[in-house]
Amino acid sequence: MSDILNKILATKRQEIAAGLKVVPLAEMKVLASQQPPARDFVGALRARIAAGQPAVIAEIKKASPSRGVIREDFRPADIAQSYERGGAACLSVLTDKQYFQGSADYLRQARAASSLPVLRKDFIVDPYQVYEARAMGADCILLIVAAFQLPSPLGRGVEAGSRDVGNAEDALPSPLGRGVGGEGKEGRRLYAPNHLTLAKQLRKNMTDAERRLWTALRAKRFAGWKFRRQEPLGTYIADFVCHEAKLIIEVDGGQHAQSAADSTRDQWFAEHGYRVLRYWNNEVLEQTEAVLEHILATLSPTPLPGGEGLPSSFAGGGVSSLHNAPRYPGLTPPSPAGGGVRGEGEGFDVSRMRELEALAFDLGMAVLVESHDAAELDAALQLKTPLQGINNRNLRTFEVSLDTTLGLLPGIGAERIVVTESGILAPADVARMRKHAVHAFLVGEALMRAADPGAELARLFA
Repeated sequence: MSDILNKILATKRQEIAAGLKVVPLAEMKVLASQQPPARDFVGALRARIAAGQPAVIAEIKKASPSRGVIREDFRPADIAQSYERGGAACLSVLTDKQYFQGSADYLRQARAASSLPVLRKDFIVDPYQVYEARAMGADCILLIVAAFQLPSPLGRGVEAGSRDVGNAEDALPSPLGRGVGGEGKEGRRLYAPNHLTLAKQLRKNMTDAERRLWTALRAKRFAGWKFRRQEPLGTYIADFVCHEAKLIIEVDGGQHAQSAADSTRDQWFAEHGYRVLRYWNNEVLEQTEAVLEHILATLSPTPLPGGEGLPSSFAGGGVSSLHNAPRYPGLTPPSPAGGGVRGEGEGFDVSRMRELEALAFDLGMAVLVESHDAAELDAALQLKTPLQGINNRNLRTFEVSLDTTLGLLPGIGAERIVVTESGILAPADVARMRKHAVHAFLVGEALMRAADPGAELARLFA
């Protein structure tokens, strides 16, 4: 995963945490449900292709991290109308604020000014963002496979890491005088008081995997060890904490791939004496017994007085260790790829992508899944969506080559709609793609730099 993508995903986690404080998940669900029915994004593309025409998703984008501001005279409604006149089948609107100077309001303005279906172009990794997309009027969301890349099994160790929700300067002594473990015996735990509200919100909106694990850990039922859930610690909120054992347990989706912030978290937790076990969502849901035995083995070979070992409802099974933690004897680690095997999405959190796809479908939206190479395409093809985007831009070198699309075509079935992205700059590029039966295009920068984006679209795809 590229450094810029890591940086963007870290920002997204912060934005989601901040968004939950302003508009809680329950409220966002209501806002999404109040929207009129979504426009048929897939149908709009199919209709153009069936008519023998290019199906163009025309992008409304003000800026990018690599190019800076692309269009100074930026009026989304006018651009949307220009695109519609120029023959676009659908629109794509950047909503990322920090890196692309986008906005949800831009999407609303563009959609209100035209009759075209609209894609929310952003880095979506969490259900909250899917509800948010529908609430702002989006008809389709983008899932970028690279954003769901899992670290190598050899690199996933017992490492510190949790939800970063603030700056170190915000951490203050607890106003309640709570000590480590809440007992007031080992000194005052540091955290920002305003994180308590966010922690309560997160407890109300736990993921299925977190709920599954909490069923075993709550109320000292796990071998007598006392765990807390969604616990503020310093500038972070840890999923589960046993203060007595100085152990943190994190349950992660693919957006928690290694990032530049990991070393900072590692240092903070290490300085405070905490170890961290990290499990993927699919490990907790599909191999619950193994996860629990691994936690028990890490805590102590001898349960605390009064403990009864593993809860009976979870007893049995072995343990996996993808974390370089002390191994529990006898078993091999499961695949970290969300249940996939080589050639079927290995190396990516496919289960998380499926979860977000299913939610989008439930809300009436389409899904465009984007790949950059063969490994990502393997993961993308595990989804149900017919929209298979191929980005010709290398995320690591930023080089662009139309050969990327052409090279991946043989692995894509005829029932899918291939959407080629980036590098379409001249009519000859369009002709080359259509010669190979690629008839759907996502084009942005080449159009946004033109005085009249719609006229440039018509010229490019004439």
